[in-house]
Amino acid sequence: MSELLSIRLQENEKEALALSSQLSGMPVSKVIMPFISEGAKVSLGAALLFRIDTNVYRRDHFEDFMELVHRPLKTGGQLFSSAIVDHHQNQVPKIIWDFFEMLFETRAVSRLNSSLEEVLLETDTSYVTSEFLGTLCYSIGDTYLSMGGSLDSMNYQLASEVFFHRMVYFFYRSNAKGTAKALSTQWYSKGDLVSKIVGEMNDRYNERTGSSVLEAIVVSSPRKKRGRPKTKVQKELPPARGVMARELR
Repeated sequence: MSELLSIRLQENEKEALALSSQLSGMPVSKVIMPFISEGAKVSLGAALLFRIDTNVYRRDHFEDFMELVHRPLKTGGQLFSSAIVDHHQNQVPKIIWDFFEMLFETRAVSRLNSSLEEVLLETDTSYVTSEFLGTLCYSIGDTYLSMGGSLDSMNYQLASEVFFHRMVYFFYRSNAKGTAKALSTQWYSKGDLVSKIVGEMNDRYNERTGSSVLEAIVVSSPRKKRGRPKTKVQKELPPARGVMARELR
């Protein structure tokens, strides 16, 4: 990608940015940078989420999901956003609902309750709202970047592990009852058990769906480098569209 990023906006939106810049006394780039940074992580997390889901990827489904994620921002929040998600279940990747089935299959709740001290973990899915989906996508994208996930091609194994870990974390945060100190200390002190449960969920999901870990091989032409070209030019593969995948045994 070029260092210069061009964004197409409607004329009134460009004028709005110019006015924001004038009123705030800051350059336009600084005014919108926090939103671009956040949006990049949300869109990355959503794309990773759709690619680890076993349903066949469709662009229109992805666009519908992004519309659902951005709905609270456009409408100023929803009092009954969980009902909105229930009404639009087809827009949500199936792996979200599979997660709750695997909570039951792995006996995650009972195992955690047996280990946690001064904390009671209940089972409730009402926190899965439009706002939550946006937070989940941001968290997946942000964690994938912070853990050094490949940006040339998708690291499926890392993305899958990040998804299940973040889902367990949000499930705990939304359903665990106890003092603030107990909730914090118990989550970190039981990290080994949490990691074990996350690994079991990941393995069960792969077994259930027949998913295989894929290593993406980008076959597009390499990026052009600046400066004077080398005297000896090596032959390069012709540019090709798309990505090939090789199954790892």
